[in-house]
Amino acid sequence: LRTIYCGFLGYEFLHVPTLEQRAWLREQVEAQTFAGQMEPEHQRAILRRLTAVEVFERFLHQTYLGQKRFSVEGGDIVVPMLDELVRRAASDGIKQVVIGMAHRGRLNVLTHVLRKRYADFIAQFEGKKLRPTTTAESDPGEEWTGDVKYHLGARVLPGEAGQLVELPIILAPNPSHLEQVNPVVVGMVRAAQDQLNE
Repeated sequence: LRTIYCGFLGYEFLHVPTLEQRAWLREQVEAQTFAGQMEPEHQRAILRRLTAVEVFERFLHQTYLGQKRFSVEGGDIVVPMLDELVRRAASDGIKQVVIGMAHRGRLNVLTHVLRKRYADFIAQFEGKKLRPTTTAESDPGEEWTGDVKYHLGARVLPGEAGQLVELPIILAPNPSHLEQVNPVVVGMVRAAQDQLNE
């Protein structure tokens, strides 16, 4: 038990409301159900992703000091985690991934998971507006979008502009009222299911 609970990995499940669920989680942890071994190359790939995340964060912090950016700091693992989620979704036959998330870490997810260009964010930090990728992002009669960078959504398709993604990934645009993204994502998923007849 000391190795399991005092090692390099921590478990948090005491907040789970029912005794049965907590007992099941404890049994799974102690049976080491989820303690898989990672190949060294996979470990290096994760390290490269985390390094890219950190370098981007430092660049934004040092170059655009004082500008609002909702750092991913402390949640850096979200990028390799989403990489793995998308990879497994593709291998399980999932046809599309739709993500809804709050502001924190959003710029890193946009650049590293959805492959949005660094130049687009630099332009926004310098006060330039971006071309809309959908009509929903632009005001009537406007050629450019005016929303803040941490509200932007994105969509990337396999093979689009040389992108190496395995399936379509959509990050829903984020409203200022964060909880409102949940029904939007549910609606987007339902619409995709209807289109795919699933």
